[in-house]
Amino acid sequence: MRCPSCSKVAYIFDSRNNIYRCKYCGSEFQQNQEFLIERTPLDCPSCRSQSTMYIYKDEVYHCRICGTIFNSTGEMLIERRKQNCPNCRSKAVNFNFSKNFYRCYSCGSVFDTSREILIRRDVKTCPSCERSDLRYSFQNNYYLCVICGSIINNDGVCIRERAFPICPSCNRKHSKFRKEFDGYFCQDCGSIFDVDGTLIIERTPPERCPSCTRKYYRFVVENDTYLCSHCGSIFNEEGDFIIYRSSFKCICCNRNEIRFRKETQQYYCQNCGSIYNLGGDVVIERSSPICPSCSRKHSAYVVEDDHYCCLTCGSVYGVDGELIIERIITSCPSCNRKISNYIFSKDYYVCGCCGSIYNPDRTFVIERKRVSCLSCKLNTNFYVFDEDTYNCEICGSIFTYTKQFIKERPRPHCPSCTYRTVNFLFRKNYYKCIKCGSTFDEAGKFIERREPRSCPKCRTITAVNFRVRTQDYRCSDCKVIF
Repeated sequence: MRCPSCSKVAYIFDSRNNIYRCKYCGSEFQQNQEFLIERTPLDCPSCRSQSTMYIYKDEVYHCRICGTIFNSTGEMLIERRKQNCPNCRSKAVNFNFSKNFYRCYSCGSVFDTSREILIRRDVKTCPSCERSDLRYSFQNNYYLCVICGSIINNDGVCIRERAFPICPSCNRKHSKFRKEFDGYFCQDCGSIFDVDGTLIIERTPPERCPSCTRKYYRFVVENDTYLCSHCGSIFNEEGDFIIYRSSFKCICCNRNEIRFRKETQQYYCQNCGSIYNLGGDVVIERSSPICPSCSRKHSAYVVEDDHYCCLTCGSVYGVDGELIIERIITSCPSCNRKISNYIFSKDYYVCGCCGSIYNPDRTFVIERKRVSCLSCKLNTNFYVFDEDTYNCEICGSIFTYTKQFIKERPRPHCPSCTYRTVNFLFRKNYYKCIKCGSTFDEAGKFIERREPRSCPKCRTITAVNFRVRTQDYRCSDCKVIF
């Protein structure tokens, strides 16, 4: 039985008066769900959270997130702010009213209202799958990895070790551990499988969204449908539309970074932060941001906090351009390269060369050494964080840090000029010769054929290279562009 006011199951039965009392909204009702006292669920006036509980003894509401106490009119009796953990900077923090302190469910640290750390715990990554998605159980005093399901003690040692889950239905890596059935749930296709990889519930949705042909959709558990995070279309397992929506570009920054937000039923641009309604009309117009710290344009709009985060240096600044957190571009402490990307959801940097993960204070979360390609033996790899793989820019091979091939490709010769000066373009899935400019696929079949050119000034061929961005040739000897 659910509360007829807030539809929650948490209630207390008063056997003396034969009534039910809801813990969340404070309503009192009988078994036939007829109200004796009806109260509407209230959001916290401080942090706007819905995690509030009604205290019948004092006739007030307690916010379990920030710790604010307020009455039924929304007037704050004790005001507190939403906190992030001073140890790991996570926002997964709840307030414990019985002991009057905050608890971080990410690292397990405990701190008081003055942000002084009372108990510090520093386990940050799962030793089994090397992910930092840990949740601390204060009841059992251990960490649970929400990705692979491993259990880690306070010293960082695995009590129960499990491998990284890959969905056997769609072969994607976006699965999470579910404690209630001791298995995994795929957030993409919605399949459920056990720790041995045996499917419990198999779902086979379309490979791409039938509207915008993107792969970024998620399974919605409430109504057994799929929601595309780009265009906002909703479709079923057979690919039939329940709600059809089309994708569009941002008219403010001309970028194809529009995302759909389910909570507000609006679109927002991940680049400039402009907001659109369901009809595609601009609600809030903003220009493309430039980081005031490093002057780069590679920033992302964080819709939950209404600010920008620089993906290069990690600085945080408001929509008015005022710096909130200032950082500078740093080199990787492992390979000393300055090609790291800042992951604002985790508050750490990922090196695009060696794959090391480190905090803003340059302490390692995961340390890795630079690896060479397993196929062509060259140091021309870049790290792909979402897939946890290395991609070779020359031959196009894909492999893991443990030296296992995902896709092996030999280093080819250009079939036009016979040089080995080729690069593999992963976005277009073909090779491009930087000498003559020809493009061809893995079988050597031409997509666009170009003949090698000689410099009109010095008549040499070996010093001439094709420039992809400007679609012209340049002689490295006499600097002639033609």
